[in-house]
Amino acid sequence: MAQYNDAKRYYLSARDIQLNIKNRNGLVWTYYGLGKTYEALEKKNLAENQFKKSIDTLEAVLSGMKVEEMKTGFLYSRTAPYEALIPLLFETGRGNEAFEFAERSKARSFLYLLGNRRINPKKDAPQE
Repeated sequence: MAQYNDAKRYYLSARDIQLNIKNRNGLVWTYYGLGKTYEALEKKNLAENQFKKSIDTLEAVLSGMKVEEMKTGFLYSRTAPYEALIPLLFETGRGNEAFEFAERSKARSFLYLLGNRRINPKKDAPQE
């Protein structure tokens, strides 16, 4: 238990530094790490809050990216906050909210994937 309290202290310190230097990418992982730490300490409400901050920060970073190929690669390597939050919401009896985050994650991935393809409606349409 002491190790998790130490981890929490380090993550909080890292969060303060990253907020100060405006390192949003680092904040994604710091909020995620805090969430995992709170989860291990069985503080589910605090864990949920940190996972949501991680996701909100991740989505803010994505919205600021200009090149679609970068967005897709960036998102695929950063699904852990969604994967941590969804089961936690189910455990706390909030299946509807878990479903919303699962759909949000899938929809965002799908849209970025589509954004990287050139679609020709005449060529790509199914033949009847």
